[in-house]
Amino acid sequence: MLCCFQLLSYSQTGLGIKTVVIDAGHGGKDPGAVAKTKLQEKDVVLDVSLQLGKLISASFPKVKVVYTRSTDVFIGLSKRAKIANDAGADLFISIHSNAAGKYICQRL
Repeated sequence: MLCCFQLLSYSQTGLGIKTVVIDAGHGGKDPGAVAKTKLQEKDVVLDVSLQLGKLISASFPKVKVVYTRSTDVFIGLSKRAKIANDAGADLFISIHSNAAGKYICQRL
């Protein structure tokens, strides 16, 4: 995320990033990785994506934030790319996570 904020800070100096598309991986019928606790990747990355979008909006008010999904719906890969292209995205951030057996995952 630090890299993301460094890139966005350049937009404040006129070097380019005006629109960011945040892609919460998986969703709907596609749960992604599932932890032993039954926590699903689609839920974790949606929470992280929405929080990241709020941070970007608060820190860089001139940057437009677009989400590929903001609810638990399935969106195919080509549709995700179309959303970014239609928005004229300067930066596309796709968020994913993994499940690990020995760690306990908790929802954010």
